Amino acid sequence: MAVLEIINQDNPILRQKSKPVKEINNEIKQDIIDLKDTLNTTEGVGISAVQVGILKRIVYVKYEEQEYVLINPKIIMQEGKIEDYEGCLSVKEKDYSFLYGKVERAFLVEIEALNEQGEKVSIVADGMLARIFQHEIDHLDGILYTDKIIGNLEKFKTIEERNRWKEERKQENKKKVLLGMSGGVDSSVAAVVLKEMGYDVIGATMKLWEDKCNPEIEGGCCSFSATNDAKRVCDSLEIPHYTLNCEKDFEHYVIDDFMNCYQNCKTPNPCIECNRYLKFGAFYQKALELKCDYVATGHYAKIEYSEEYNQYVMKKSEADKKDQTYFLYSIPKEVLPHILYPLESFKEKENIRKIAELHHLKVAHKKDSQEVCFIPDNNYVGFLKKHSKGEAKKGKIVLKDGTILGTHEGLIHYTIGQRKGLGVSYKTPLYVIELNQKTNEVVVGEEKELYKKELQATECNFLLELDLSKPITVMAKVRYRAKAAKATLTMENNIANVTFEEPQRAITKGQSVVFYIGDIVLGGGKII
Repeated sequence: MAVLEIINQDNPILRQKSKPVKEINNEIKQDIIDLKDTLNTTEGVGISAVQVGILKRIVYVKYEEQEYVLINPKIIMQEGKIEDYEGCLSVKEKDYSFLYGKVERAFLVEIEALNEQGEKVSIVADGMLARIFQHEIDHLDGILYTDKIIGNLEKFKTIEERNRWKEERKQENKKKVLLGMSGGVDSSVAAVVLKEMGYDVIGATMKLWEDKCNPEIEGGCCSFSATNDAKRVCDSLEIPHYTLNCEKDFEHYVIDDFMNCYQNCKTPNPCIECNRYLKFGAFYQKALELKCDYVATGHYAKIEYSEEYNQYVMKKSEADKKDQTYFLYSIPKEVLPHILYPLESFKEKENIRKIAELHHLKVAHKKDSQEVCFIPDNNYVGFLKKHSKGEAKKGKIVLKDGTILGTHEGLIHYTIGQRKGLGVSYKTPLYVIELNQKTNEVVVGEEKELYKKELQATECNFLLELDLSKPITVMAKVRYRAKAAKATLTMENNIANVTFEEPQRAITKGQSVVFYIGDIVLGGGKII
């Protein structure tokens, strides 16, 4: 399996056409470093006949009998993370110094190059080869791993002694991880990254829900096709895959809560409940049964140890637009040291898909799921009607002063901030500002009436051990897509009292408010 691909980009000719690679080879004595033995003995890498050499500002690449040259090379795209590094410090005879520690290393790179015809191509590499390119280009810039690494230096008398120590470290570091796989590209590439990092990976897909009222609907991460996609990815990567039946827990913790919220004029967030009770609850317990050291998912978030707080913390992802910590605040704090988020440092979804392409995964261009997994047709009202015991009652649509504007078909059809589908006309645009369960009324008003500065939240979960008996300044989000806003948090009788500096739009019962200190997740709770 090749992990280096040459991707043509319409073969543009450079303005100053370079000499062909063959001619350059004849003119310059290249210091070729043959990596064949190294790569073939590295677990998870199956490369043959790859040679990389450098001289002055030239990197020469030979791959599958084709030759390429990188002149004044520069990495134009890079994804990577801080991770363990082990390698030789010196290549001098009888100098067996060995460096190990933490260093930022590339996992995916894209570099411009010229082929033998002088045509511009793009070299895309992941895993071991990405690190080799980064290493060689660093050399050209006078940068060594010793300049980057924070770690230890071991001295050995013989190469056999060094190799024995390496093998012992390899066995110590080979931890087992249970990876949740939805059949999508994120969790699939998470498997690639974990395997490349040396983990013993087990893939598992949770069977969560089968809609007996709509058996013909297929879609979402609960579907049969999603499970099959996950299994095919695991087969391709040569890792085991299991299907875990979690339907009872899912119905109890997620479906029942979803129904109960709508019946009580709240707008639920089922993904938060699923993460709390299923993905980092029942799934984590299964990992312990399988004697795994970690659980992992394809979420965009970070887990790291904080010297400041003297504990493991959850932090926002590098991919700010895709950060998913809002959905993860409710997981048990005790599980944090046992969680891995392999995609934590990836900034662009396009690069996730490129890695999937490099490994020939059929899910590389699979669309992301945008809907709630158990409602793949996105028809919330239809789901609620089919699974509810009673019928939705019609009622009045009124202004705040009681003026009747029309009739609604049932409170389950509405949520705070809704404008479309009201079926009433007025001199100014109207929005749902309140759902009154006692009077069975939908209260509407102008947009300015949606803004509030205060809220309360219950069922709070905090991931940081802080004294919250006194007011604390935080950044808070009232919805996933909302911007975090400065606020004061005070805890009293297990209820969070939150006061924002600026009014927030459409604060909604049932949704969660999540608190941040910098990029660290403090915790959150359900708005009441």
